[in-house]
Amino acid sequence: DFGAAPEKMYGISQMIPFPGKLRIKGRAAGSQAEAMKWEYRYIELKVTAGLKTAYAMYYYLHKSIETYRQSAEIMNSFSAVAQSRYIAGQAAQGDVIRSQVEAEKMSNMVITLEQEKEAVEAELRRLTGNGSGSKPGYPAENPVRIVAMNWDKIKAAVKASPEIQKAGANEGMAMWNHKSALMEYLPDFDVSLRRKTMDGQWAGSDVMVAAAVPLWFWRQSSGVKNMAAELRAARAEKKDMELMAEAKAREYFTKADTARRLVELYESGVIPKSEQALAVAQAAFVVGRSGYLEVLDTVRAYIDAGLERHGYVADYIKNTAMLEWLTGIDFSVED
Repeated sequence: DFGAAPEKMYGISQMIPFPGKLRIKGRAAGSQAEAMKWEYRYIELKVTAGLKTAYAMYYYLHKSIETYRQSAEIMNSFSAVAQSRYIAGQAAQGDVIRSQVEAEKMSNMVITLEQEKEAVEAELRRLTGNGSGSKPGYPAENPVRIVAMNWDKIKAAVKASPEIQKAGANEGMAMWNHKSALMEYLPDFDVSLRRKTMDGQWAGSDVMVAAAVPLWFWRQSSGVKNMAAELRAARAEKKDMELMAEAKAREYFTKADTARRLVELYESGVIPKSEQALAVAQAAFVVGRSGYLEVLDTVRAYIDAGLERHGYVADYIKNTAMLEWLTGIDFSVED
């Protein structure tokens, strides 16, 4: 019976790791937390880029529908003029039929594009978490600021991007894990305090310090080799990611800058000239100074100019969205 024993001994013990072991493990855990933080930021930017890319397609389809509707109305007006000229014996019946066919083709394109737009609207609702079925707003002629970008600034931002920061944190975690594996060769300590009593009276106490020295190093050696391999892999992955990110950024920058210059070209020259040519052709056709084929070519050129301009705006939005994903820069507020 322990309570009836005249001599009793009480003790407490604590295992104490070799100095530095816990600090290194803490550094490794801190690097892991840092990597998770940058992973969250990376995913956040990825979702935003996906949303902007979907909106670029929505913008393009919406504006294309407007262009085809307007062009169908123009062709219907030409058809009415051709009908009047045919009745007056000044135009062939083929001109009337061809103008009606062209107007129907344009109306059919509107139907096709409307179906595509509904699919994009569903994707936008999914990305925004809007399940109510409400439709996106009416897109402006220029839904974003189209500005020239500085490559040197983008290149510098890529080096500090969330993806690269995450790779750097993973490299740091691998480095600290490697150091932690090396520390396993060092002994831990067991500190014990014991107190002895005799018939309820203190009879002495002692302190014992023991070292747990590893006599076999196979386990430690294997751990060091594994951590060294992980460190080499993390460094190689970071380097590869840096090169790949810069190459992607250069590609998106080039595409966005090309789209910007083409938008400016179309807005300053191609679109105004196509509108002017359409007005001239329309006036000439009404008074019988131009034929139907000339009018048709002018209308098609007008349609192509509008669609191409909207396509370049959409390309600019998509490529700047990808740059924002890579760099973390919001070009809608950057100068």
